[in-house]
Amino acid sequence: MTGTKAVQNNDLIQGKCFIKGKTLNVLYDSGATHSFISNDCVQHLQLPISSLENNLIVSTPTNKFVIANKVCLDCPIFIGDRKFLVNLICLPLSQLDVILGMDWLSSNHVLLNCAEKSIIFSDSKDLSISLSKPIRKFSWGKVQGYLILSSMEAKEEADLKNIAIVQNFPEVFPNDIPGLPPDREIEFSTDFIPGTEPLSIAPYRMSPSELAELKKKLEEFLEK
Repeated sequence: MTGTKAVQNNDLIQGKCFIKGKTLNVLYDSGATHSFISNDCVQHLQLPISSLENNLIVSTPTNKFVIANKVCLDCPIFIGDRKFLVNLICLPLSQLDVILGMDWLSSNHVLLNCAEKSIIFSDSKDLSISLSKPIRKFSWGKVQGYLILSSMEAKEEADLKNIAIVQNFPEVFPNDIPGLPPDREIEFSTDFIPGTEPLSIAPYRMSPSELAELKKKLEEFLEK
């Protein structure tokens, strides 16, 4: 499949990303082990490149092999409001600007929603489950494969036996309230002298002369 066909194919998960403020076409490919960027983008954006320690032989869907030996290390890519630093291998791509493969998908815990043709950023490492229909291209002979995305949220109820200190006083934490609190040896209460009435203190009010004097002193204090 050429880059032009990939862009026009609605079965692929594609989107937009930004590098140096430039809008680029990106393909999210779970079949690619690495992430790539087109040579034209590297030249147009003047991205710094480094040499790979060893040549990388890339197999294409047309059964052709391309030798890659250049990479853009920690290239900043913006997807939505998120920033990622990705090692992008330089490749002669046509129509496609960036391919984000399994190295990026796995390291950032990104889920591919094939039905909605979208990606999901998971900020947690919890297992998730979503069963899909069998995929034809993963079927051969009488053997049939399935693509499974799973989602699971494990919740564990607290057990008193596993809580320090609390486990020594199970009677304090019963499952049901048995009734009123039991009688204690020492009763705590506040006793009043017979005939005592609640205290009532009238609010303090200042005379006009006192208020004027206070205002004068405050103004003098603020002027200092």
